Amino acid sequence: MSTSQTQSQSLSDLQQFWVLLGIGMGVFMSTLDVGIINVTLPTLCNHSKPLFLKHNGLY
Repeated sequence: MSTSQTQSQSLSDLQQFWVLLGIGMGVFMSTLDVGIINVTLPTLCNHSKPLFLKHNGLY
């Protein structure tokens, strides 16, 4: 492969920055989302459980 073909396939520094930023933000948002779900899901289940059981005559 010649040098000109190698250079055209590589990303510029600015493009590498945006790729890294996008991946980093994706990982951050995913971690944040999992953290929020782990906190709110048990809370929602605890608050809605008696209501669910009352409607089915089990509480």
